[in-house]
Amino acid sequence: MRTTRHISRYLPSPSTIRGGASRSWRGGNGCNVRTPLQPVPPYGRGMSPAPDRIAVLVVAGGRSHRFGSDKLEVDVDGHRLLDGAVGAALTLTSQVVVVGPHRDDLPPGVRQVQEVPAYAGPYAAVATGLALVDADLVVVLAGDLLAPGPLLPLLVEALADHPEADVAVTVDGEDRRQPLLAAFRAPALRAGVAGVDPQDRGAYTLLDGLHVVEVHDPAGWSKDVDVPADLPR
Repeated sequence: MRTTRHISRYLPSPSTIRGGASRSWRGGNGCNVRTPLQPVPPYGRGMSPAPDRIAVLVVAGGRSHRFGSDKLEVDVDGHRLLDGAVGAALTLTSQVVVVGPHRDDLPPGVRQVQEVPAYAGPYAAVATGLALVDADLVVVLAGDLLAPGPLLPLLVEALADHPEADVAVTVDGEDRRQPLLAAFRAPALRAGVAGVDPQDRGAYTLLDGLHVVEVHDPAGWSKDVDVPADLPR
């Protein structure tokens, strides 16, 4: 089992960025760090990779037990819930992979794959989808998020501002990390999942051993749908 050490924290400040997510840095406890750190990316501090070097894995393989039916097919403001996540991904890059059961009506160019083993959970979905992408940065995005779009560029920017970090992860309004709304450096993510049995492994373990930068979300862009009551009214 890999050891997690805490060295620093990415904390909210009173200022907001693009209408919601807040960013500031100071010492303290809260960041997971792997030793040694990944090399500084070639695009350098303050610069993001080109869109064709970014990939998004949309995790869409759950059984929706709590919802009572396939929640990703439910209508939200005139579109399918899954379409909101896929549309947000396509604003960032054309390299998008939906991991889960096959769906007939995804946008052209969006690839699909079933996680292995099927329905084995989000960790397995990420490990499976990762094999299909060629990217420097991989965004992991849950398919049941209502409005994740504004957070995606902020996650990418957080990694650009902190080249020593392996992953930028959203922290929701209840101070919980959301590893299914996070941007990973691809080498760190590949190294983390290599040789690991993904069966029923929790999504939080995607962060094990990684240097984490937290992006706080007071605006609620990370809200997801677990039960029908979570849908907007």
